[in-house]
Amino acid sequence: MSSLKLRTKLFLTYIAAGVIPVILVSLWSYINDKASIQQNVRADVAIFQKVITDEVSMRTSGVETAGRILAENPQVAELINSGDTAALQQMGQNLLQKSSTLNFLVFSDMKGDVVARAHAEKFGDSISNQVTWKTAAEGRDVVAIESGTETKLTVRGAFPVKHEGRQVGVISLGFSLATDEFVDNLKHLLGVECTIFADDVRVATTIINGGKRAIGTKLGNPAIEDQVLKKGDIYLNKNTIMGLNYDTAYWPIRDVSNNVVGMFFIGIPASSYEAEQSKALLVNAAAVGITMLVMFLVGWWVSVKVSGPINRAVDLLAASVSEVSQAAHHIDTACQKLADTSGTQSSSLSESSTALEELSSQSQGNAEHSVKARELMDRTAESVNDANQSMLDMMETMANIRNSSDQVSGIIKTIEDISFQTNLLALNASVEAARAGEHGMGFAVVAEEVRNLAQRAAEAAGNTNSLITQSVAHSRKGEEVAQRVSASISSTVESTSEVSRLVGKVENASNEQSTGIGQISQAVTIMEDGVNEISTTAQSTAHISHELSSQSESLEEIMLDLAALVDVNKAEELRRRTSHS
Repeated sequence: MSSLKLRTKLFLTYIAAGVIPVILVSLWSYINDKASIQQNVRADVAIFQKVITDEVSMRTSGVETAGRILAENPQVAELINSGDTAALQQMGQNLLQKSSTLNFLVFSDMKGDVVARAHAEKFGDSISNQVTWKTAAEGRDVVAIESGTETKLTVRGAFPVKHEGRQVGVISLGFSLATDEFVDNLKHLLGVECTIFADDVRVATTIINGGKRAIGTKLGNPAIEDQVLKKGDIYLNKNTIMGLNYDTAYWPIRDVSNNVVGMFFIGIPASSYEAEQSKALLVNAAAVGITMLVMFLVGWWVSVKVSGPINRAVDLLAASVSEVSQAAHHIDTACQKLADTSGTQSSSLSESSTALEELSSQSQGNAEHSVKARELMDRTAESVNDANQSMLDMMETMANIRNSSDQVSGIIKTIEDISFQTNLLALNASVEAARAGEHGMGFAVVAEEVRNLAQRAAEAAGNTNSLITQSVAHSRKGEEVAQRVSASISSTVESTSEVSRLVGKVENASNEQSTGIGQISQAVTIMEDGVNEISTTAQSTAHISHELSSQSESLEEIMLDLAALVDVNKAEELRRRTSHS
């Protein structure tokens, strides 16, 4: 049934929901009717039992009334006292013909000998052994069931007859239960089968077996015999008699001594209520058929009316589920990206905050260093100024050295001239000493030494002149260098002033930068807190988005289940569509 469409399901469900209860109700009604029929049968049996009991009681009352009337009739007392059999018999026959109840009447004397019988020609025998006669002989009226000498199971009344204040006999009258007339009358009155049992033998019955009454046949049911004959209880149940089924009632017949001497039986043939059951079954079947037709039409109408809105609801739900699922997916992806980006930004901001703190610390250090640098530049400027002054002094000194070198150079030249002249003089002296011979040898030696001295002096003067010339050249070069150094120092002084001014600006900028970095650090801290909050919110949103996605999947499953309820093919199509999307 899972592959059927909703319209068919609703139709079948409606039919099942409508027809099954109707069938069940009909079945229950049939069973109830059957049980009710059974109960009615049992109730009827109980009523029939009471009717029979009342009938026996009524007849018993008739016996009692007739017996007392006869016992109080003086003519009857005279006839018994006189022993007039013929007159008593004639009187009794007239009474039996007029009575619809009585079927036997006996007149006896005080010995128990029969004076006359109205229902038979026999007389002279004794009935003194009858319990009812003995009671009447003692002067008491009695009516009870007792078997007589001629008839079994009789409702017998015995009444004392008195003549002139003296009891002269007993009248015994009544009717027999073991007669076809009695059971036929009950069957005609009640419409049921009746049987009188003497012990377990049928002595009067309306049951036909083999075309004749089943008189003389035995009950043959130990359960009933035990229940009724032995225990003296009533038996109400089904029973099979002569191959036919009956709803039966058996109850005991008790005699004047309260002994169970037989049974009453009434039976309702099963065919009498089987017809009622068949009629009830036909009525129920017709009701079921009409109901099924009505439910078929109503079910078709309801299935058409219900399946259409549900189909539209499934379509709308499918579209909504698809949109919700896509939105949840996009939100989930965006939240994941936002959470990742927020985490990355949080880490970056944390690192930036740390870097800004270090930069702020460095900026403060730079500001402090700028202060120190400005102080050093001030001292450097002073030193440069001092160096510039010293350089000017050195240039002046270099000029003086150059002048002194020029003078020394002149002197050296003079010395060279003197050495040259001296050398010439020594040479001349040597020449003259050579000319003097031995007298001039000493003078020649002196002249040689002088010449050597003059040569050394000339050589020294040459060396000194060379050195002085180099010194002068160096002095000139040093003067030029000193001029360039002085120019550089002057430029350095200007640069130092400019650097000092810039260092002051750097100091101010460092201070401002330190303040700005502090503010930026605070802003970064605030941004970091905000990014952390955004990250937390993004994670919460991602979790909510994930839950929304889960709910969307659950809603999708519900939609697919509802779609499957509507149409399995449609559900499969929606499942493929959602899986592709």
